[in-house]
Amino acid sequence: MLNIIIADDHPVVRIGARATIENSGFGSVIAEAATVDELLELLATNECDVLITDLSMPGSRHADGYAMVERICRNYPDLPVLVLSMSCNVNILRMVMTTGVRGMLDKAASMAELPLAVQTVHKGGTYISASLRKLTVEASSRRTFALASKPLSPREVEVLRLLAKGLRVKEIAIKLNRGITTISKQKSDALRKLGIRNDVELFDFLSREGFSG
Repeated sequence: MLNIIIADDHPVVRIGARATIENSGFGSVIAEAATVDELLELLATNECDVLITDLSMPGSRHADGYAMVERICRNYPDLPVLVLSMSCNVNILRMVMTTGVRGMLDKAASMAELPLAVQTVHKGGTYISASLRKLTVEASSRRTFALASKPLSPREVEVLRLLAKGLRVKEIAIKLNRGITTISKQKSDALRKLGIRNDVELFDFLSREGFSG
């Protein structure tokens, strides 16, 4: 029987995931976390076979979801990580998969896929839920998403994180020891790749996708 940790800031999601797993008979939820801080503490003190985690858990000093999964995959390279996501942005989905996570499930979809997803990633496979696969295929087939096939660069992600923390372009340039023109271009390139048109959409996106905090 697989030992599983679930992390999500919504109790109803944790309850649903636990019930689905335990009713399937192949796994047991040994611990739950509602914040990134709780999750990191659990991982440091408990051995598990699979981690199921939300991409964005606000209210933590580690609220940046991308940085969180990147850190977990780096510190626990043998741990299969299955991410729950509400994201409808193809570039974010692709970017998260580059961190080393084994799978992604659409948080808005049915939990019926969860047992197969957990077993697949535990066996070393990759699992992307049907709705997210469809989204990726549709995006790839549309010319308007041509730029989304190119992932954000690490420097573009770094700029987005600092923007989410409230820094302005000039402040980011000073902090990263880069030119203001360079930072402005990296911001513009990131927005173009993400299909974001202005700063209002940008900050809504950063909050929704777990970059804030």
